[in-house]
Amino acid sequence: MLMLALETATEALSVALLEEGRPRLELWLDAGRRHAALLTPLVDAALERLGARPADLGAVAVGLGPGSFTGLRIGAVTGRALASTLGIPALGVPTLAAMARAAGPGLVVPLLDARGGRLYTALYRVAADGTGEVSPLVDPLAESAVSWWRRLAEEAPPGPLFLTGPGLRRYAEEARTALGGRALLVPPSRWLPRASEVGALAWERLQAGEAGGPEALEPLYFGRQAVPWKERERGDAAHR
Repeated sequence: MLMLALETATEALSVALLEEGRPRLELWLDAGRRHAALLTPLVDAALERLGARPADLGAVAVGLGPGSFTGLRIGAVTGRALASTLGIPALGVPTLAAMARAAGPGLVVPLLDARGGRLYTALYRVAADGTGEVSPLVDPLAESAVSWWRRLAEEAPPGPLFLTGPGLRRYAEEARTALGGRALLVPPSRWLPRASEVGALAWERLQAGEAGGPEALEPLYFGRQAVPWKERERGDAAHR
């Protein structure tokens, strides 16, 4: 099955086509604020390069952010239109989770600059068994950088923290100062959100029967406040 994946949360606009969950083609460009003008032509170009048509698509996946309000809106509207017109499943994936998968195994902290001293961020554990499974420890949220570093230092599970994302352009030194030797920076070549990672996570969900309709593509405009780790651990223990 051919899946189209879209990632529009930042200026790094990307489109990927995956077959049975494996990337066949990925195109990206620096869109600035021109997502509305550039996304559809980029989708058309990707399909043309594979000799495919919209009717060949079996599912569409969209990075839901958080990130640029305009970019997320364009991505969601485009994904909904395709899913509705073609009658195919639609899957939304947090952009930060896709960034974490690209970073590699371990405790991963994706970072996007939310302006005003705030970050869009989360904490994930990425499996080291080669599956790339991404498990959230803190769901996407918007938080001041200062309080986020403090929270990570005090409450994150033991071990290195792999920091990734374009937010490091501004906050790398601050993170190193606050977290000391625990802060390890992922190479910059892996910082930008990628549609291929959105598609890989969406494919896992599709295989698990979690596909939805166009209404599933609801962007994370402002993030969500996460359940503290200690409360999460108590909740997990109560269900054992």
